[in-house]
Amino acid sequence: MRPVPHRYPHGFTLTDLLVVTALIGVLVPIVLPALAQTRQASGVAQCLSNMEQLMQATSAYRADWDGAFPFQTVGGGQGVCSWSYGGKTTDDYWKDQGPFFLRVTERPLNLYLLGAAVEPDVMDGYEIVERTEVPVLKCPADHQTHQNMFDNPAAQQRLLSCYDDVGTSYQYNLHSLFDLNKDSQWYWQQDGWAKASRLLIHDVLAKYSSTFVMFLEDPMAWALFDNTLEIGNHGEFAKHSCGYLDGHADYGYRDTRTWCGPDWEALNPEWVFDFYSPKPIYYVQMDMTCLPAP
Repeated sequence: MRPVPHRYPHGFTLTDLLVVTALIGVLVPIVLPALAQTRQASGVAQCLSNMEQLMQATSAYRADWDGAFPFQTVGGGQGVCSWSYGGKTTDDYWKDQGPFFLRVTERPLNLYLLGAAVEPDVMDGYEIVERTEVPVLKCPADHQTHQNMFDNPAAQQRLLSCYDDVGTSYQYNLHSLFDLNKDSQWYWQQDGWAKASRLLIHDVLAKYSSTFVMFLEDPMAWALFDNTLEIGNHGEFAKHSCGYLDGHADYGYRDTRTWCGPDWEALNPEWVFDFYSPKPIYYVQMDMTCLPAP
C-alpha cells in the first residue's frame, strides 16, 4: 500500500496579502464613484417622484377649488411665505417670527398629499412631542436650510434640513409674485396675493404650462433670490429639481443669475417691467426679466 501524503493547510503568504491589498487599492477608486453616482441618481429619482406627486396633488386641489392654488396668506392677508401651501409643522424657531409658524393641520394641500385626514402633532401640553410627517415633501438629499440662514445661526449649527426647518424641501415659486408693482390693483387688497396668484396661473397656463416653475428645491429658491449660482440638494453645481405647472418634473442646470432659461421660467415673461406697455401686474425691478445672465 502506498502511503498517502499528509497535506498541511497553509494561510496567505506575504506576497498574497500584498497582491490583495494592491487589488483593493485599485478597485476602491473605481467602485466608490460608481456607488456615489448610483446613490445620487436614486436620490434624484425619488426627488422627482415627490415633485410629480406634489404637482398631482396641486392639480387635484385646483380642480376642487375652481382653479385656485392652495395659496395661504399669513398676517391678516398682507404677508405670504413660500412654504405655507403644505408640509409638517415648522421648527419651534418660527414661533417667535410672527405668523410664519404653521402647523401641519393649517396647510391646505396636506389633505391631498397625505390622502386622508391630517393627524395633528402629538402634544404634551403646549409642547410638540412628535410632528406629523408629510414624507412626499422631503427631498432625500435635503440637508441644509436656507430659509432662516441669517436669522437663526443655531439652525446652521444643527445642520437643520429645510424639511425640518419649515416643513417642506420644496418651495412654492414666490419669485413670480415677489416684486409686484405697488400701484397695481392687487397690491393693497387684503386678498391681493391670492388673487394675483390665481391670475398668474391663469396667464401662464395658456403659453408656459410646461416651462413655468411652480415648485423648486430650497437651494434654487435661495439662488434666485440672491441672483447667484448654488450647489443643489443633490450635490451638483447649479443643478436643481423643479416641478412645472403641467404636472411634470425634471432635474437639470438652472442659471439662477437670471429668472428664465431655455426650458424654464421663474417669472411670467409677459409681466416683466416695460415702461411702454403697462400691465395690470408687472415686476418693478428692471433686472427681473427673462434676458440671459450677463
